[in-house]
Amino acid sequence: MDFISPLPVSVGELRQRILSRWCTLEEAVQVAQLPDRLTYFEMRRFLCEDAPALQGPSSPEPVALALLSVPEECELPVTQPSRLEAGILKVFIKLCKDEQVDPAQCNAFVSRQGLLFELSRFAAREGFRSWSSRALLTGEGAPVDSDLSEDAFCEVVVRQNGHLEDAQEWFDLLCPSTSTAKPSQAPAKLLEPAALTQQALSWPKLPGALDASEPWQLSELVVRLVSVWGDLTAAFGLDAVKEEEASTRGASPARASKDGVKSMAVQPAAPAVRRRRRLTTRQWLRALRGKPGRLLLSEMEARTESERLALLPHTVDRLFSNLSDRLLVTKNLWLPDELIPVRYSLSELGFWGCGGPAPLAVGRKLPLGRRPFITFVPSQPELAGFEDSTHPSRALVSPHVASGVAWLRAPKPPNGAELVSWHLQLFSSEDGVTPLVSVSQPLLIQVMSVPPAPPSEIILCDQTPDSLTLSWTESLQDGGLEVLHYELSLELEDAISINHADEPPVTITELEPEKTYVCCVRAINSLGAGPWSATWSFKTADPCAPPALRAPYVVQVGTSQAFLRWVPVGGFRVSKYLMKALKAVSATGPENADGVIQMCEGDQMDMLFTDLSSFTPYQFCIAACNSQGQGPWSNLTPEVFTEPDLPGQAEDVACVAERASLCVTWKPPKDEGGASVLEYMLRVKSMELDNPQVLEMSVGNSPAWISGLFGNCSYRISVAARNAAGLGCFVDVEGRTAVVPPNAPRALELFCAEADAVIVRWLPPGNDGGSPVLNYVVKVAGPDEPELELGCLAHPDPKAAGGTEKSAAGGPGGLQLPALRGATAYTVRVHACNKAGTSPAAEVTVRTGPTVPGVPEPPRVSRRPGQLKLRWEQPEDGGSPVLQYEVRVALSGDLTILAQLCVEGQEVKLAGLEPGCSYCAQLRARNQRGWGAWSRWSAPRSPGAVPGRPPAPRPLLQRTARSLLAEWDPPDSDTPLLEYEVWCGKEETFCHGIAPAEGRRTRTSRTVAKMTGLAPSSQYVFRVRALNVSGWSPWSAPSDPVCTMDAQSSEEIMSAVFRHFGTVGAAFRAFDRDRDGLVSREEFVTSLGLTKYRLGLVSLEQRAHLFCRADRGGSGFLSYPNFASLFGRASSRRPHRRSFSQDTSASQDGLCGPARAGMRRWSQVTPQCLNERLQQASCIEVLACSGSQSGSCNSSRASSPALRRTDVEGTTQPLRDRADLENRDTLHRCCLTCSPTKLPTMDYHGEALPALPLLGAARAPTPDR
Repeated sequence: MDFISPLPVSVGELRQRILSRWCTLEEAVQVAQLPDRLTYFEMRRFLCEDAPALQGPSSPEPVALALLSVPEECELPVTQPSRLEAGILKVFIKLCKDEQVDPAQCNAFVSRQGLLFELSRFAAREGFRSWSSRALLTGEGAPVDSDLSEDAFCEVVVRQNGHLEDAQEWFDLLCPSTSTAKPSQAPAKLLEPAALTQQALSWPKLPGALDASEPWQLSELVVRLVSVWGDLTAAFGLDAVKEEEASTRGASPARASKDGVKSMAVQPAAPAVRRRRRLTTRQWLRALRGKPGRLLLSEMEARTESERLALLPHTVDRLFSNLSDRLLVTKNLWLPDELIPVRYSLSELGFWGCGGPAPLAVGRKLPLGRRPFITFVPSQPELAGFEDSTHPSRALVSPHVASGVAWLRAPKPPNGAELVSWHLQLFSSEDGVTPLVSVSQPLLIQVMSVPPAPPSEIILCDQTPDSLTLSWTESLQDGGLEVLHYELSLELEDAISINHADEPPVTITELEPEKTYVCCVRAINSLGAGPWSATWSFKTADPCAPPALRAPYVVQVGTSQAFLRWVPVGGFRVSKYLMKALKAVSATGPENADGVIQMCEGDQMDMLFTDLSSFTPYQFCIAACNSQGQGPWSNLTPEVFTEPDLPGQAEDVACVAERASLCVTWKPPKDEGGASVLEYMLRVKSMELDNPQVLEMSVGNSPAWISGLFGNCSYRISVAARNAAGLGCFVDVEGRTAVVPPNAPRALELFCAEADAVIVRWLPPGNDGGSPVLNYVVKVAGPDEPELELGCLAHPDPKAAGGTEKSAAGGPGGLQLPALRGATAYTVRVHACNKAGTSPAAEVTVRTGPTVPGVPEPPRVSRRPGQLKLRWEQPEDGGSPVLQYEVRVALSGDLTILAQLCVEGQEVKLAGLEPGCSYCAQLRARNQRGWGAWSRWSAPRSPGAVPGRPPAPRPLLQRTARSLLAEWDPPDSDTPLLEYEVWCGKEETFCHGIAPAEGRRTRTSRTVAKMTGLAPSSQYVFRVRALNVSGWSPWSAPSDPVCTMDAQSSEEIMSAVFRHFGTVGAAFRAFDRDRDGLVSREEFVTSLGLTKYRLGLVSLEQRAHLFCRADRGGSGFLSYPNFASLFGRASSRRPHRRSFSQDTSASQDGLCGPARAGMRRWSQVTPQCLNERLQQASCIEVLACSGSQSGSCNSSRASSPALRRTDVEGTTQPLRDRADLENRDTLHRCCLTCSPTKLPTMDYHGEALPALPLLGAARAPTPDR
């Protein structure tokens, strides 16, 4: 075995360290979040959290070397690892060997399961009954998501502080093998979690186990009853407490006195006012059977045990010794320092429920405080050494859960007592330390001292031909008493010798060489000797030289030194070690190779090898020596290089100046120190400044430019080479810079930020470039303005100004800039000039204060009748809002001021002016700074006039029973006419200058208008007035009276019918009285003569004439197409897709107010309905322009002297009378042909009706239109 340490910490001690911080390995793994695969450093952090943090090695060194580099107690370097580190390393190497992993690899991993199994080998052995009771008490069972293999089951047991060998035995008994195949071919055995839980609950007596024949203990049964039933009242079917007993059941618990928990332990608990009774066989049988879904014992076993337990003389309150009202443990007898799991109940009535013994405290809200705890209370306070009322071991419980588990360690018996009784009690507390009120009845716990347990491992420290030096780990369980001494037994061929030792290690002499001895050890305390440990075999050494060691580890190398460590040889006394350093290895091996050999003492584990060459590859080997001679040389280490030495000086260093920069050149050093030069370090220092600063810079190779220096100044430059070893010696050279332009002026500042009084001051530049400053240049730049450059200013004489060199430039008072624009950000730049050039600019930004407003533009003048309207744009406000304007009005000739007024807006009206005079105006603006300058005078303008009185309108011959047509000549106007307003009515209703409400009115931009909706056979006159920008003209004289016709035209008749019915289809159905799809002559004549259509007087001849027009074939009946041909013009007045937008602009002047409103209301209806309803609502129609002049009629008609007749009719033929017009209309309609069509059943608006030929847009205008 490898010799690692004289006494490494054993695995049992490592396990004890973990359980000293955590109650179980399960809790330790969960808190540490241990992964499935562990590196050495992760395992080290898990086993010793209080050890210094250790990170993984940056180089691929073996784990043993990384361990030897760990500091112990903050001391460096160390000569050997600590016992704890050696123990952890020993466990890691053992796990690596078990899993066939090379521990020398830097990425070596071991399994978490293997580590837990190794730690469990030092756990106390126990039976399945004991383990199952603890598992049921703590509620820690197997996972329920999958079946358990053997390794998974063993890990579950081990995590609950079980032993690995116990788990393996239990698995074999729980899953016996039934296959006859070979073990390698047999299927893997699996254990169902439900079966494991039921086995632990109902059948913990495994077949073949030592405790299988023992009867059930009450302590085992009560744990299972609580696990199955929850409380014992439900388990035994106890009767609930009576009302007369309820008053005394919840007596207030005793409050702690000044003597603390000790005084409460002396006072006996107040007996519950309950009738004590024994449990019957039926009650035991009910409890042991379990409940549906949670069965406990089999029927036969339950009956046997219930009969046995019913014979017990104990009453209910004294039946279970390991149960109190709120606390439950698995047993009453414990060993010192043994881990005790305690289940507590914070429910209203505790574990017994409503039918058992009364608890000490009752209620839904127990007086627990914020941090209640469970602790030990001495049952014999008169014993010496118990002045403190509580034991240090205490467990905090959560007051917010109804039930939980707490873990405590059994206290050690004082003064060598063999058996000491304690009481477990639950106390309320606010801080977790000071008890306030006892919440539970005391639960008796007995701690018994026993002889100590044997040491877990014997270690060979040294061996010779006639002696063995042995050591062992201390006993993990001293039995509660101090270990007095140890006994070591050595057996050789049935000869046993007993050796006494106070403490390890011990050396046993006078042994025979090359003999194997069987050793074991046991510990002894005041109660006697404990059991012997496991046997270990050791052999005395052969009288020979030490064997070969493993190759040493190179920890660190220097330029001429190397620090090495090694693992010493085990089983041999070593007087000294020899270390050899080789530059080249001979073909025969390291034994015959020449090298430097150095020696160290035999108790060392490291050494510093000196006298090596720099930057040279070396390999090292080691040999151990004793009294028998020198052992063989070890294997060689991997090749390592010593550190390089510092490089030599750079050669041929020179310096050349260029303006304010220096160019330094050099050659590499001859001796680079064994390693290539990485960079060169340059240091620059001024030779003329008072407080020179040293500038350092690094460059890769020659040359190097050094810029940013003072002009005309001497500098010293030092150059040194750097390699991996460090910086070599410096070499100095001097150089001088040339004259350069100065730096920018300093401390540039502005005073008096007024726009017309900005003063600039600055200080001379800190570096004049090696030549005095001759002058300065000041530049001023603003937004959207060209840069203003002031003339060069000579530097003022500081003495003449009465100042010093630090006086401000620009004169004693500074430099005043020209007047600037107000409230504007300006950038001021100042340059210094010497004989070498101009410096960079010193820049400052200033925002000027507000000034008076700028000069506005002349006002724009527009004419009104007898008035002038002035408008203007706001000038520049000077950085302050404009508050007011002042306007002056004068005659255009001599500019005599006629009026002067102040306004706040940007327009003003001038009234009371003479129409024949010309006027002009000017203005100025005012803000908080004052009045600005006056603007220029505006162009002369005179007030405008309204149009003259138009001539009397002239009625035209084109007239019907309900419409008249009139034209007129435009009046005189200085400005273009905008529109006309036409009035038509009775002459006696017209008042001069005012158009009465009676009559018809319309507006148009043309000089002709048609009035509709008039009464038949009535006399009317026309009046007109014009509008320009100045207003309306007076009304014209009345026209000659004109009379409407007495008879209506055919088109007016059919339009009235169309307006009445709304659609042609509705009119056809109304005329077709017999519903045969045809309109006869009698039906047509009769229907057309009805008064409900408001047609007025229509003669029989006129009705017959209309029927004849439609009856083209002379059949005496009208089909639907023939009937629809009569409505050609009325129905065709539906707006086309372009008509609404164009007709609105073309005819809105011809519509009165109600008609316009009607058009707006009908904007959402279909175009056809819009046109039909427009015919019903409109009473005035404006004539449209003919030909290609329709787009320009608005401008041409205003200036035309008279309306030509061709503009009305679109032809040069003379107008005809009404009879001729009707004959022409009849002739034209009769010439049109259309195919006869059967009368459709759908409405005229439906899609089934075909498009009528007479409704097209290409129809020629009829004469009567």
